[in-house]
Amino acid sequence: MAAAEEKTRETAAAAKKQTQEAAETVKKEAEQTVEGAKEKTSQAVEGLKEKTIKAVEGARQKAKETLPAGFPGVITMKNEEAFKQHRMGIVDFDHHKHAADKPEGYGLGCGDCHHDENGEPLTDLKPGDEVQSCYECHDKDGRPRRDPALSQEEWKKEELTYYYGAIHENCMGCHKKMGGGPVSCTECHPRPQQQ
Repeated sequence: MAAAEEKTRETAAAAKKQTQEAAETVKKEAEQTVEGAKEKTSQAVEGLKEKTIKAVEGARQKAKETLPAGFPGVITMKNEEAFKQHRMGIVDFDHHKHAADKPEGYGLGCGDCHHDENGEPLTDLKPGDEVQSCYECHDKDGRPRRDPALSQEEWKKEELTYYYGAIHENCMGCHKKMGGGPVSCTECHPRPQQQ
């Protein structure tokens, strides 16, 4: 009986050793699989970034080739005066797409976005004319914080003194009015690039 018990202990010890070795092998294989998946994912992300950059550059080049002299194509909306730090991705505004006639674009006139100091549309602009930046009049920095003591009308007026409020009202207001176009943050702002 002692011999049988000894044999059982040896068998159990051998089985335990084999189980531990198998577990170590599986663990190493899993780690290699995870590292391989991470590497493939990283390569795929880099490939997508490269393709996106090429596509944007291609679109910019195509826009330049088809636009009248002085007419902006894609405008990078990075206002570093109004925002010392950008927490959202920078919007690449396709000016050509908005201003070009249908079916290529949306067919908006200059006055649909650009206005004078009284809010009246600038309908006499032509390609190449200089226009003021929104920030020249809507010159408060950062994002406005609502004072609960203000009425809705007072708040809207205050909000438009900020570049943030004016640019968002101009874009999102038009999108809502026209019944199309992005109106949420992530629809316009790409995810910021990870450094």
